[in-house]
Amino acid sequence: MRARMLEARFRETSKSVLLLGPRQVGKTTLCRALNPDFIVNLADEASFVSYSKDPGRLGREVSALAKPSLVLVDEVQRVPALLNSAQAILDGNRGHRFLLTGSSSRKLKRGGANLLPGRIIMAHLDPLSFWELGKDFDLERCLMLGSLPAVYLDSREGADVLETYATVYLREEVRAEALARDIGAYARFLDAVAAASGQWIKGGMHLAPLNGNVVGLWVVREPVARSGIIRGT
Repeated sequence: MRARMLEARFRETSKSVLLLGPRQVGKTTLCRALNPDFIVNLADEASFVSYSKDPGRLGREVSALAKPSLVLVDEVQRVPALLNSAQAILDGNRGHRFLLTGSSSRKLKRGGANLLPGRIIMAHLDPLSFWELGKDFDLERCLMLGSLPAVYLDSREGADVLETYATVYLREEVRAEALARDIGAYARFLDAVAAASGQWIKGGMHLAPLNGNVVGLWVVREPVARSGIIRGT
């Protein structure tokens, strides 16, 4: 596994962590490298259905652990009610810690999920950085493909993986969430944004073939920023 800068911070802290970031950025890989004692994988459909029906199951399972443990709940945005269970466990002061990952902060915020204020550290995992890549950093490759681990580190099929990633993003993150009514126009918008890579983009900015209102709506307030692909300032 490629070492991530956040790993040392997570090993040193005594707090629980909510780790957010876009899909395939390496959240699960990072958290599993910390050797959690108990794992809830909500990407697994059987686990998703089971915990959706009975969120209190998490509390019973963690209470049954013989020692203070590190608990990983992966893709927690799929069952936000588990955050309430996590709070009850943390408030019990039995020494358990949580690693909570989510690829969609939008779903958590929109649903009014309990983000455990005062009980966790919230962190955001970005694609591989210059410092994480070290001697393997290739500026041209980063500009062409970005630095998602599964894309950048695959010299043979990275471009194909990226194309599939973009297709899935358009279908599941945008269309399924009804964030853009015209998926064709939004796809053209992504091409325009890619051509402006490395530039500052502001709401109201003209970005051919799109007008400023569309740029402001889609970048600053809506699908791109809210999905985690771009973070606004």
